[in-house]
Amino acid sequence: MCVWLLSASVASADEPPKEEARAHLERGIAAYAAKKYDEAIAELTASYAIDPRPEVLFAWAQAERLSGDCPSAITLYRRFLSTHPPAAEKTQAQEQLARCERAIASSPDSASVDPAPAPAPAPAPTAPAARSARADHIPAGRGSPWYTDVLGDLLVAGGLVAVGVGTGFLIAAEGSDETARDAPTYAEFLDGVDDAKTERLVGVVGVAAGATLLGLGIIRFATRDSGSPAEVRVGVAAFQGGTPGVRLRGTF
Repeated sequence: MCVWLLSASVASADEPPKEEARAHLERGIAAYAAKKYDEAIAELTASYAIDPRPEVLFAWAQAERLSGDCPSAITLYRRFLSTHPPAAEKTQAQEQLARCERAIASSPDSASVDPAPAPAPAPAPTAPAARSARADHIPAGRGSPWYTDVLGDLLVAGGLVAVGVGTGFLIAAEGSDETARDAPTYAEFLDGVDDAKTERLVGVVGVAAGATLLGLGIIRFATRDSGSPAEVRVGVAAFQGGTPGVRLRGTF
């Protein structure tokens, strides 16, 4: 894995990196991948001293940030941005720079650092409040206990499995997002983002399918013959961000 495979637009001039600088760079990236950030910083520093290339600056800044030295990382991110990288690389560096600046601003000794103004974060969304659009009452009769219904049991079991699988993919998507944010190269950043999108899509589909199966199972239990009166209330609801959902309420 070599940083100079990043983007041709980020590489310095057209000449290949010097052999000694290349060796330091390869060792630095290997140490970075092994999370040996102090070793990575030493190798990347040596590589940049021999052959000052912008892509080395970015990897060096990432290693400094992950080692816990945000002030040094901020300096390196700014030096990288001063090389006028392409838009995509510039955006990624700005995001990591702002991340470090926020961390320093929230620390007790923030007065000792003079970070550049970071982009204002988007306002946090207000707490969701479900707005019921309509509700229908579905009565149920009397008979054997609701939990003995085989179809209802299968629907609920399938729903729980689907929700579990979907939740697992959503958690994996968060991990992929974190991996992308900590990537030393833009190519790896894109790979992490793609993985996160795929995992998040599968997770949302799984959770939605599971919720549907659970809802059908509840309706099945509530509307079959049971030993006591039962009622289920079904409503269409809108949650945070306008996402549609189903709101179920029942007694058994």
